[in-house]
Amino acid sequence: MRRNLQTLTTVESNKLLTAFDRRGGTLLKYINATRNYCMTVLMLDAGLRIGELTGLLIYDLIFHGEPVNTLTVTTGISKSKEDRRIPLSARCKAAIEEMQRHVWLPDSEKMDWFAFRCRNQRKAITTRQVERIIGTASEMSLGYRIHPHILRHTFASNLMRVTSIRVVQELLGHKHITSTQVYTHPNGDDLSEAINSMQKTPVNKPV
Repeated sequence: MRRNLQTLTTVESNKLLTAFDRRGGTLLKYINATRNYCMTVLMLDAGLRIGELTGLLIYDLIFHGEPVNTLTVTTGISKSKEDRRIPLSARCKAAIEEMQRHVWLPDSEKMDWFAFRCRNQRKAITTRQVERIIGTASEMSLGYRIHPHILRHTFASNLMRVTSIRVVQELLGHKHITSTQVYTHPNGDDLSEAINSMQKTPVNKPV
């Protein structure tokens, strides 16, 4: 069993998403897989906390019939109690489109319903249910269980490699920079890249 896992590599992230294969099975299985895939992508590509994810309403993700380009995490669900704006990846928007086509009913009166619901269509999925979904999917696809927070940690660590810590702080909604600094450690991708870069760099011959 793998322990002390801090982040997922790109390969591991993609393997996790394959656990939500929507081909075959019943209609209910297809709907649940579509929902679970979208939730996972939003945590991986937008860094949402579980509580923020479960608090989203449909109109937070859809505007004028199209996926939003930028997700606003409002004060009502944000842990920091401040709004923050997160530009969405193409993968996030594609997942939202799938939700719109196959899960959310095309009824404007229901746009204020929770985006991710359980069997009771008016009730939001719980954080415990999200933990169970991610735990089961990771065990099936990776061979070990992970907590959903690792998806947010992966998002932050990936960002840290391409932008400044201040930008990462803003996207994560941290009030203090010290909270963001925990994401500066290297993961498996960083270590592999370091070795590959070393091998590509000419080494001076000893005199």
